[in-house]
Amino acid sequence: MQLTLLADDYAICRLTPDAATAAAPWWRAPGALSLRIDTPSETTVLCPIHLPPHDVLADGPWRCFELQGPLPFDMVGVLHGILSVLAAEEISILAYSSFDTDYVLVQASRAADARAALEAAGYTVRV
Repeated sequence: MQLTLLADDYAICRLTPDAATAAAPWWRAPGALSLRIDTPSETTVLCPIHLPPHDVLADGPWRCFELQGPLPFDMVGVLHGILSVLAAEEISILAYSSFDTDYVLVQASRAADARAALEAAGYTVRV
């Protein structure tokens, strides 16, 4: 399995649902990964670290590993294998999925550790 460590640092942001619908999409940057998840109680945004306004609750920096896709929906255990490696190293993660692939984020301070652990476990990590 091949992963790519994306170049950008990311922020995870929490907004209230009403603030998210009223705001312009400040989190969207052409060519960069961005994500918005709406629930009844909150909106979560993943975006490059330099985009959130100062009044938004944000955490970061995070680094993102993108799994080489597309991954078929019936493929079993892909995230389990990667997350097991990272859990053994006590590396906290955030995971997101798109239609084609999965993304695993780790705190930027642990990105080198995560890369080393994944490579030692037989994964190929491109930078």
